[in-house]
Amino acid sequence: MQSRRTTQHLITSNRELFPTRRGFLGLAIASASAIILPSVAFASEDKKWKSLLGGFVYVGDQAEQDARLKAIDNVVSKMSPIARGIARSKLKEATEIPPRLSLSLDGKLLTVADDRRQDTAPIDGTTVKVTVFNGDEMNLSYKLTDAVIRQSFDDGSKGSVHSFMSDGQNLVVTHAIFASQLPEQVIYRTTYGKK
Repeated sequence: MQSRRTTQHLITSNRELFPTRRGFLGLAIASASAIILPSVAFASEDKKWKSLLGGFVYVGDQAEQDARLKAIDNVVSKMSPIARGIARSKLKEATEIPPRLSLSLDGKLLTVADDRRQDTAPIDGTTVKVTVFNGDEMNLSYKLTDAVIRQSFDDGSKGSVHSFMSDGQNLVVTHAIFASQLPEQVIYRTTYGKK
């Protein structure tokens, strides 16, 4: 009698240690949920860049505008005297600050527009051909990270990168202009407030 009870106890204990097939299935589903759910939650949080969408007006001060001109002069001063005048003129035109700016999303297409132009491309980084303000054809693409929208123009020898982000109150855009003829990039920033 004692032997039967001991045997029954061992069977019960072993069932607890080694679950049935149904128990294993439940354990597997629970484990999978524990792994999958955090990544789903992360994916839903990884959309902070959407807070950058909307219409904006330029609110930068004179110091910000002067900093743009100084950035141009710093780069141009390192060029040959013959090239400086043309380079300065082209850079001033290329970096003209638009008074209004908008970022909008239509499905999977992102558009950045100002008073001179609007540029649309997929949010997955696919490159599209666009014609920029001076008539040049460029490759346009967007890269979206957690809280930054990066817009890139490039034709292989020149281009620009514009990074849109929030400082907690305004839309701040960092601009980097590059070209094979320039000794270094022209980098400046502009600030926009929500309309």
